[in-house]
Amino acid sequence: MNQENANNSITPFLWFNDNLEQALAFYKSIFKDFEIQSLQSMGEGEQKKVFGASFCINKQNFHAINAGPMYSFNPSISFFVACDNQLEIDYYWEKFLDGGQELMCGWITDKFGLTWQIVPSMLGNFIRYPEGMTAMRKMKKLEIETLKKATEKYN
Repeated sequence: MNQENANNSITPFLWFNDNLEQALAFYKSIFKDFEIQSLQSMGEGEQKKVFGASFCINKQNFHAINAGPMYSFNPSISFFVACDNQLEIDYYWEKFLDGGQELMCGWITDKFGLTWQIVPSMLGNFIRYPEGMTAMRKMKKLEIETLKKATEKYN
């Protein structure tokens, strides 16, 4: 392979269970910076179905396939959404909770089975202290003020 022409980017490739079109509409409703770059379809008329897509969320490219139930998502792979304030955390949490499931420590699984980490961008400043880590472990949706209070003796 010619290194000068190699594309060294790494792009997540997601396998949906025949609900890719619904997932694209859902993510478009959540993220302001969302763009479908291409759709691949097959069939004609009412039988026409999207089987693949390339899209971008907040400058992160994704590829996806509409491939059926052979594989499913699980929390061992998640997408990290760094939020600047509690309003952003609350916004994403509410959106993903629609049909989704709360996990612990800022993790939430959406209605398509993808897991997202909805966390403050300054999370590392809190969890480097034992009190911050303990506070985080007690929460589902992360609360910045609770994390600040837990670590206030260090600031």
